[in-house]
Amino acid sequence: MNSNIIGIIMGGIIPAAIFGIGGIFIKASNQQGISLGYYILFTGIGVFVFSLIGFFILSEKIVNFKSGVYAFTVGATWVIGALLVAFALIRYQTPISILSALNCTACLFTILLSLIIFSEWKETHVVRLIIGSVLIVAGAMLVSTSMIPDPDKQTNVVEPIEDILP
Repeated sequence: MNSNIIGIIMGGIIPAAIFGIGGIFIKASNQQGISLGYYILFTGIGVFVFSLIGFFILSEKIVNFKSGVYAFTVGATWVIGALLVAFALIRYQTPISILSALNCTACLFTILLSLIIFSEWKETHVVRLIIGSVLIVAGAMLVSTSMIPDPDKQTNVVEPIEDILP
C-alpha cells in the first residue's frame, strides 16, 4: 500500500470515524444532564489524560514557541467549536445528526485556507477540490433543512446572555 493511501486512512478515514463516535458521546453527555462548564471541564480532562499518554508513548519530542502557540490554538478552536455544539444541543435541542453533518463543512474552510496559506494548489487537483466542495455545500444545505419543525417550540426567542452562560 503506498504512503498516500496510508496517510488518507490514518489522517482522514480513522479520525472521521473517531470524531463521528465523539458526536454520539456529546449527545449522550448532554442527555444525561451536564452543564456547559462541566462539559468543557470533563472534555479537557479527557484531552489532558490522552495527551499525557501520547506524550510518553511518542518518542519524538520537538517544540518551539511558534509551534506551541499554533498547537494551543488548535485546542482553543476545537474547544470553542465543541462548546457551541453542546450549547446547540442543550439550549435549542438541535439534533446531533444535523449538527454533525454541518460540522463536516469545516473542511471547506480548511481547503480554502490551505490552498492560499500553504500554496497547496500547486500539489492538488484544484478542480476536483472545487467540485467536491460544491457537493459538500449542497449536502450541508440539504441537511440543514432536514429538521422537522416543532410547532410547540419557540425558535425566534432571543434569550439574555445571562441565561445562556453557566
